This record gives sequence, structure tokens and C-alpha cells, in this order.
Amino acid sequence: MHSIIFLNQTLTDTTLYLHDRHNKISFKLSQIQADMRDVAFYYGKHGIPRIKDSDLADVLLGGSGLTAHVTLVSLPPSDKSSVFRMHGRNVKIDSLKFSIRDSKHDLLYQTLKPLATELVKKQIKAIN
Repeated sequence: MHSIIFLNQTLTDTTLYLHDRHNKISFKLSQIQADMRDVAFYYGKHGIPRIKDSDLADVLLGGSGLTAHVTLVSLPPSDKSSVFRMHGRNVKIDSLKFSIRDSKHDLLYQTLKPLATELVKKQIKAIN
């Protein structure tokens, strides 16, 4: 079941803007799944040992997929750069699997795959 929830509230919140009225919109996106094939990647480490690699990967975002809770707050009319700013977000990833094909460093990737999976999840969650 897919659900999008919109809440529109007029609030006065001194932590956001002093004596300004603004709107707050919250929504939830859930069960976002993806099966990406032939994703190009590049890895370069400048140090000792120096490692460079670029190739193709297959990425599967499965299970119950990605779930995101996002809260946006309207900006005052004096701010012309944007209409909303992100007030909060929470992202959960159920299952993320990837495989790298024809790499120069297959043994390295197989050894570090669990660590790399957690790093990729962390980077996806950190996207603004």
C-alpha cells in the first residue's frame, strides 16, 4: 500500500522564525524499490597503496524498499531564494544489495562488501 500524507498547519514557532507565521508540510514516501543495472562507478584512493577503479555495478533496493518522512517549512516572503526549507527528514533503507562486475580489484570488493553496503546506505540517507 502506498501512502502520501499532507499536513498543512499554520504555526508560530520562535525556534524557526521570530514572530513569523509559516506553513509546515509533512509527507511520507514508502515502499520505493529500484533495480538498477549497469550503473557506472569510480573509486580512487590517493595514498599508499594507490587504488583506482571504474566499472559497472548492479544495485538492488529491495525488501520493503526505501521509506522517507520529510517535513518542509515555508520561508518568509522576504526570502526570495526558495519557497520551502527542509525542517526534518528520516530515511530508512530495508535491503540494499550491489554487485560489481569485471573489476580490477574483485577480491578487495568481496572482502569489503559489508562495509561498503553500510557506507552506501549512510550516503543515501544523508542526501538533502
